[in-house]
Amino acid sequence: MLMSRTGAERTKGKELLAAFQEYMAVETDAKKKSSSQVALAEALQDSNEFDLAIAEYEKVLSVDPNNVDALAGISLSLVNVGYMTSETNAAKGKEHFQQAANYLQKYLDLAPDTHKYKNDAKGIIETLKSEQKVAPQKTTRKKQ
Repeated sequence: MLMSRTGAERTKGKELLAAFQEYMAVETDAKKKSSSQVALAEALQDSNEFDLAIAEYEKVLSVDPNNVDALAGISLSLVNVGYMTSETNAAKGKEHFQQAANYLQKYLDLAPDTHKYKNDAKGIIETLKSEQKVAPQKTTRKKQ
């Protein structure tokens, strides 16, 4: 969706940021903005720009904490960052895996059974439990 609006290729994640900012400056529909932001995050994820993708998913979740597409996406990016980080810093990698597991559980609780990542999410949680010794934890957010 975002790629068709901006003409950018999915493999050029960082370049999408500038095009996205231009698009967001003129888009007035909140739903379209949210879905485009998820599309941007997915493109960044596809470009292996996982930290940038996480930041974009967090923006969506700050406005809509129950956005199942953003929950699934941030989880997958955090798992990837966890594996990359754990090679040099096991504790930091485990932190990313824990965050991913927490988001995955929230996603599983909210997403309909027909959502495209539902079965994958269940499998990833089982993998995190068995290989990384990480299970979803109930988190509470402090109100500011």
